[in-house]
Amino acid sequence: MTYKNLFPLFCWLIAISFCGSADAQWKPDTGLIIKGKVVTMNDAGDVLPNARVWLANGKIMAIAKA
Repeated sequence: MTYKNLFPLFCWLIAISFCGSADAQWKPDTGLIIKGKVVTMNDAGDVLPNARVWLANGKIMAIAKA
């Protein structure tokens, strides 16, 4: 293997070393809330900055404006 081939692996190992363990375990039935910019797919192309998206059971359950 060359250094060029090892570079992505090296970057991945560095990124993993900075990740800490989560205090609480994520469970699919209770879900996860993600904060960020939401760009809708409606005709107006609405953008919701700082929105919250609740994901549970593989589906978007709710979107809240902040």
